[in-house]
Amino acid sequence: MNRVLLINARTRTLGPFRPTGVEYVAEWLLNGGYMVDVLDLCTEDEPEAAVDRQFGAGPYDVVGISIFNTELRTPESTQSQLPGVRELVSQVRRLAHAPILLGGYGFSIQPKTTLEYVGADFGLAGCGIPTVTTLLRRIETGQIERGTVVVAEEPQPYLDLAFRRDVVAPEEYSKDEFSACVSRMYGCPGTCMFCPCSKRKAILRRPEHVVAEIGHLLDQGAKSISFPHDMANFPIDHARRLFDAMAGLPSDFAWVGTIWPAEEHFSDDLADAMKRSGLVSAYVDAASGSDRMLRRYRKGITVGGIARVAEALKDRDIPVTLCFGLGGPGESRETIDETFALIDRLQPACAGLFTQFRIYKDTELAHIAEREGVIDPADDLLLPVLYPFPLRDYALEQADQRDNCITAW
Repeated sequence: MNRVLLINARTRTLGPFRPTGVEYVAEWLLNGGYMVDVLDLCTEDEPEAAVDRQFGAGPYDVVGISIFNTELRTPESTQSQLPGVRELVSQVRRLAHAPILLGGYGFSIQPKTTLEYVGADFGLAGCGIPTVTTLLRRIETGQIERGTVVVAEEPQPYLDLAFRRDVVAPEEYSKDEFSACVSRMYGCPGTCMFCPCSKRKAILRRPEHVVAEIGHLLDQGAKSISFPHDMANFPIDHARRLFDAMAGLPSDFAWVGTIWPAEEHFSDDLADAMKRSGLVSAYVDAASGSDRMLRRYRKGITVGGIARVAEALKDRDIPVTLCFGLGGPGESRETIDETFALIDRLQPACAGLFTQFRIYKDTELAHIAEREGVIDPADDLLLPVLYPFPLRDYALEQADQRDNCITAW
């Protein structure tokens, strides 16, 4: 099982972003002696035709499909991406007899039901490195049953690699300024009531390896990078070491990240280090302008902490986008007004508003929705179900009255 095709299932409707996780897995397999091709459907105007062409270069011993997003949300609608993945799996079946393996962030949220729904053969939940090679050996030797989802092992090798990021053509993603994502950690220490990924152990990459990876991307022409995780400052000691190391990159280098406004993981010294390291724009995971809702959401932050972070960044001429989630259990006109009062007080460059929560299986939000009769306990919630928000129109009216407010969904 030496020839592997990895397909990024995210199509252009979600933007031409480099498939960071696919790149990491492909590079790991190449270093292990596998022959690997990558097909990124987000760069293709006609994805079905691109898949047909790719298999003309076959045969492949195994096909891996990465699912990053399971839904496409706009202020007007929520559309599941899984029917499209199911069609992709069917197309691959017509073109090849190779086993089909699913992975990726979106797949890992509900791996078993997702595998069954799209009709693939095997699944890998969690970080694919190094478990993907173990799984490929089990498939090759027939030591695994079709329909099995393997949970990733401890991803230590992933943490110890300085990826070269040379498995895709960077020109396929160029815009005015070429940018790319770089992962600095795996997992999350949060306990948010609505998140299916809460309580995953946070495992950190070595700062020197992150900076080396950024250097490789700069050599390819990248002008900026972003950290996709919502906690670029967690934990504070690791973040400070990373930002101090990034300060040695070229002076025109820039990065964007999301800050967790937990007071124990933010300081003025850290804000200074962020500025020196090239931070040019920051998202702040504010969640709500109401302390009551923040406690309900289990965000581990306060309104005071949000204000402190936003003001510290603004003092350093770093534009701030505050990200709020409105419409969870207990949201009222009073708590909505508190959120908009905070926006008016802090005057961020932008306030991004998410006005309904998706209900994920086995979360606190799902348990509340079951008790309220919003969902049935037997519902697998594979396709999107949104928690009702009776005051959504009021929240949207408030947003429309402010020039710096944008409704993301």
